[in-house]
Amino acid sequence: MENNEKIKNNARCVNCGSDFFAPLSEQKVKCPSCGEEIFTSMATKYYSSLNENPEESKEAHGEDYLKLNLVLDELYGLVKMGNYKQAEEKFYEALGLSDTDYRVYMAMVAIKTKNYTDLKDQTHKEYINKAISIADADQKKEIVKTYRTYYYKSGLTDEELDAYSVEENKMKKERLEKGLKSMIPEYMTKEKRNVLLLVLFPILLAVGLALVILAVFYEEIAWIAVVGAVMTIAGYILFRNWFINKDKIKTFNSLLDFYDFVDARGYDEKVLSTLYRHMQNLCDKFLDNIPVVSMSDDTTKLIDYLIVLNDEKMNIFLLKDKYFSQFVSEE
Repeated sequence: MENNEKIKNNARCVNCGSDFFAPLSEQKVKCPSCGEEIFTSMATKYYSSLNENPEESKEAHGEDYLKLNLVLDELYGLVKMGNYKQAEEKFYEALGLSDTDYRVYMAMVAIKTKNYTDLKDQTHKEYINKAISIADADQKKEIVKTYRTYYYKSGLTDEELDAYSVEENKMKKERLEKGLKSMIPEYMTKEKRNVLLLVLFPILLAVGLALVILAVFYEEIAWIAVVGAVMTIAGYILFRNWFINKDKIKTFNSLLDFYDFVDARGYDEKVLSTLYRHMQNLCDKFLDNIPVVSMSDDTTKLIDYLIVLNDEKMNIFLLKDKYFSQFVSEE
C-alpha cells in the first residue's frame, strides 16, 4: 500500500514543470528530473492548483475576455515604463478575470524579470512554468519565442554576456542605420521642395488677398474676389505644408545628428543598447510617417534617460540642437 502511494504524483517542480511524488514530511525535496531543490509546500501547491478542484478554475469569456485584454495592455504599458509595482497590481486584477490564460502568468514573468532585463531573477520561474503547463501547443511556441533570448542570456557568463551584448548592439545599430539611410533621399527632396514652397506661398497669399481687397472697391470686377479667395486658400495650404515639412525635416536632421554624436562618444554596451532602442522608436515613427507632435512622448523618454546619464557633452549637444533643445533647459 505504501509503495502504491509513493507512485502517485502530488507535486510539480516549479523549475521544469515535472510531476513527481514528494514526501510531505520533508521541508525540501529534489526534483528527480532537473535536480533542483525546492520547497515541498511550493511544489505540492503548484500541483494541486492544476490537478484539484478544476471547477474552481476561472476562465475569461465574452466581456471578461475583452476586459482581460485591456488589463494586460495596461500591464505591459506599465512594464515598459518601469512601473513594476503598479504592473503587479494589474497582474492580480488579470488573475481575478482568468487563472487559466497563459498570458496572465507570462505578464508576471515580464514583471519579475523587469521586462526580461534582470538576468539574475529566480522568482519568475514559478510563473513561466505555470504558463507552460496551461498553454496549448501553439501557445507554447509563443512562450518559447518570448522567453528564448532571456533564457539564453541568463545562462551566459559575464564574459559571454559582454560578447553577446556587443553582437546584439551591432545588429541594433545596423537596423537603425538602415532605417535612417533609407529616408535620407526623401528628406533631401522635402528640403528642396520646402525652398520652393517658401517662395510660392507668400506670393499666393499676397496676390490672393490683394485681389479680394480690389474686388471690394471695384464692383465691376467683383468676380476676381473668387480668384483671390482660391489663391489665398492655395497659399495657406502651401504654407501649412511648408510648416509641417519644416518641422519634420528639422526633427529628422536632429535625429541624424544625435545618431552621429552617440556613435562618436564611445558609450558602453549597456548605454548603447538603451540609446539604440530609443532612437529606433523615433526612427519607426518617421518610417510610419507619424506627425512630429506624436513623437514627443518617445523624445521625452529619451531625454529622461539622458538626464540620468549625466553626460556633460551630451547636455551641451541637447541644448544646442534645434529639436531636442525644446525638451530641456539649461538648469
